[in-house]
Amino acid sequence: MKTSFLDEDLKIVMNRNTALLDDVSKALEKKLKLEGSRYEQSKRTDEASPFISQLPLNFNSRRSTFYSGRSERVSAKPPSHIKDVLSGPSTHSHMVEKLGSHLSTGKYSRPLTASRRDLIRELTSIVKEDKEENIERVKKEENVEDEVESDWETDIEMEERAKTPFDLWGKTTYRRTCSRLAITPVSFIERHLQSSNLSMIERGLKPRETLALCHALMVNTTINGLNLMGNNMGDIGMKYIAWMLTDNNNIKNLNLSSNKLGSASAVLLNKVLINNCVITKLNLSGNFFTDNDAHNFSTVLEDTKTLQEIDLSHNSFGDVAGRLFGRAIASNDSIRKLNLSWNKIRPRGGVWILRGLSENVMLKNLNLAMNGVSNEAVIAAAQALRRNDGLQELDLTNNRIYDEGILSVARALEHNDSLQVLKVGQNHITTIGAMALLNGIRKNDSSAIHTLDLSCIHVHRDALLIQEEIKETRPKFKLAIGGVIYCDHAYEDIRKSKGGIINKNPLTILKWYISSNNYRLIDVFKRFDKDGSLSVSRNEFLQGLKDIKVPLTEGQLDELIKKLDKDGDGEIDFG
Repeated sequence: MKTSFLDEDLKIVMNRNTALLDDVSKALEKKLKLEGSRYEQSKRTDEASPFISQLPLNFNSRRSTFYSGRSERVSAKPPSHIKDVLSGPSTHSHMVEKLGSHLSTGKYSRPLTASRRDLIRELTSIVKEDKEENIERVKKEENVEDEVESDWETDIEMEERAKTPFDLWGKTTYRRTCSRLAITPVSFIERHLQSSNLSMIERGLKPRETLALCHALMVNTTINGLNLMGNNMGDIGMKYIAWMLTDNNNIKNLNLSSNKLGSASAVLLNKVLINNCVITKLNLSGNFFTDNDAHNFSTVLEDTKTLQEIDLSHNSFGDVAGRLFGRAIASNDSIRKLNLSWNKIRPRGGVWILRGLSENVMLKNLNLAMNGVSNEAVIAAAQALRRNDGLQELDLTNNRIYDEGILSVARALEHNDSLQVLKVGQNHITTIGAMALLNGIRKNDSSAIHTLDLSCIHVHRDALLIQEEIKETRPKFKLAIGGVIYCDHAYEDIRKSKGGIINKNPLTILKWYISSNNYRLIDVFKRFDKDGSLSVSRNEFLQGLKDIKVPLTEGQLDELIKKLDKDGDGEIDFG
């Protein structure tokens, strides 16, 4: 039987050889990959289908129809026989057996067109070029091995042979990984891989994008600051980050805040940070860490030698974490800044942390704002301030602190000469506690405090005089308050100040003063009632208000008595 021209070309291309058919399929795969995207690849696959369709594999699939060398797309789905050709060497032997038998019997009867002939020639040339490249590469490798074994090798010759440039920034690795993962490379990442800091804040990195970035960072040698805040990558993304950190020796500043990291991420961080000797600053705020994860972080705090700043704010750590962190703080000698604000640390946990502070001389900044720290913890802090000469900033804003705890801190400030910033605003502190703090600073000539934050706390006008006295020796001293209480003859109850309120109602002032000192109104009246008659006279009431130092003028006292003495008999009944 007479064979067609296609039979002859196939005999030449295939040569009835399994290895050559493998080369043809690889060449076809290489041709498909040149298109740069999956859509174009599928399009090119349909173009190549006429050539593959000549192989007698008996596939029942749709094919493209060719007219004058161009293809008309019949189906968006790639033909199944293309997948089989690209599926790997495992199918080649079966294909070659059928091809050989059909070539020998000459069963090809489909007419040959110019486009098929050109495609066959193109594939043949690609196979030949690949073989020539492989032969040249093998020869070069053999020559390199021979030269390495030679005693006459020099560094200059080695540099001249190095034709492939080193991927210093990881751009090539990033593009290659994106291609393998079938994702589009992010141009922002490519542009900033050669900078010292890469900031990907709220970029919506999914696990695949995170994996591609981590693969590039494994070979990158320039980036030392990585900010991935707000990407919600979760524990899967953290797995890739941990994998990258095991090989990366350049990143010193790592921000993983607001990424929905949980217990699995805490375990990974524990394993990475204990062995990491590069990272000095770590931000893990705004995640889902709880008391169950505190052990992993306390171990890091105890064993780390390089980590200097760690931010664990806006998590859900409680008293259990406070106990573990307190022990870790007592034994740590590398941490300089620890942020535990906006957690659920209550009185017991606060006591443990501030007791650990008395044993640590390296910690410079401790932030416990927006927790539930109480007077007991503040008393422990006062004891630590007497012994600790390294702490420079202490933030206890918005806790459960009253005058009792603040008075102990004020006494400690008379002897401390290292603390520079003290923040106790938005607590249950009255003008008495505020005055005590200012007096403690004034009495200590060697005090280093330059900022005292008493925001949302009203102070007596004498506090301003003490502030001016302190500024005479320390001009940079700053005092933040909520308002000023004036108690002279031309009294203005609360003068408008930054964050202050104007209110001249004496009853409101009395209620504010009683609540600020943790009194109850009934207890105040019982204290005024000396004879137990369940009523107090005007003189008893006036004397009682003076004893507890309520800031009211004579006129306001008269107005107050008129409001409380509803029947006008000169006595105030509270029975």
